[in-house]
Amino acid sequence: MKVLISIPALDEEATIGEVLGALPRSLEGASAVECLVVDDGSADRTAEVAEAGGARVVRHREVPLLVGPILGGNADAVTGNRFHDGRRPAGMPRLRYWGNLFFSRLLNALLEERLHDVSCGFRSYSREALLNLNLFGRHTYTQESLLDLVHKGLRVSEVPITVRYPKERRSRVARSLVGYGVNALKIILRTARDFKPLRFFGAMAGSVILVGVIMDLWLVAFWLRSGGFSPYKFVGFTGTALVVVGILILGFALLADMLDRLRVNQERVLYQQRKMMFGGRGARIETSEEP
Repeated sequence: MKVLISIPALDEEATIGEVLGALPRSLEGASAVECLVVDDGSADRTAEVAEAGGARVVRHREVPLLVGPILGGNADAVTGNRFHDGRRPAGMPRLRYWGNLFFSRLLNALLEERLHDVSCGFRSYSREALLNLNLFGRHTYTQESLLDLVHKGLRVSEVPITVRYPKERRSRVARSLVGYGVNALKIILRTARDFKPLRFFGAMAGSVILVGVIMDLWLVAFWLRSGGFSPYKFVGFTGTALVVVGILILGFALLADMLDRLRVNQERVLYQQRKMMFGGRGARIETSEEP
């Protein structure tokens, strides 16, 4: 059995050599002992010193690009954009590429934002973003986290990244594209329902009422031409039933909008508790209700 010692490092030129020198080179029961240093975008000679000390080095050259907008105060969260050049990345299956475009357009419509890649897992978050973030989906966080942060008024930006998709690579998240799409769509719709209940249920109610009114008007027009309702009485019954159902849904939309205020207040309280727990002493608890 081979043992691999993994060490993340950022600007550790002065100490990484000493750390590597103190590591064991052999262990009882192990056929070999190797050391892996993960260089998280160091600006000094961390990688060179680590290699000289006998370690294998993996460099995350894109890390400074990913955290740059946050450190510069221009964003609260940053996500990678694999489609920055408008083309499908080499090796990415066409169906997966089209699925990514579909979800990006869907989230843009819900958020009124302009994001190009909402399914990329290459992310960075500020402390403020993590204190605000609440996720409930058990399938994937990528789309839900963007919906949650943008709806709370936090700024999300994209940075161009380059990825490679080896032919033998199989996704561990999207093993079934249909299953992934269905699960991701359920998460997106649930999040949209929770953050914009009046808009979500109001659009549903308006659509149902519109269909019912059209059916009733058609039956009235038929009666004016023929003097009777037969054989289309069912159209009138169906139209009236749809109008009633639409009104009920509209009432539910108003109720859901009232409950949304409770959700907002609860999340603000949770945010303040996290802030106090993780070093934000003296934080005040605020609510959405005006005095």
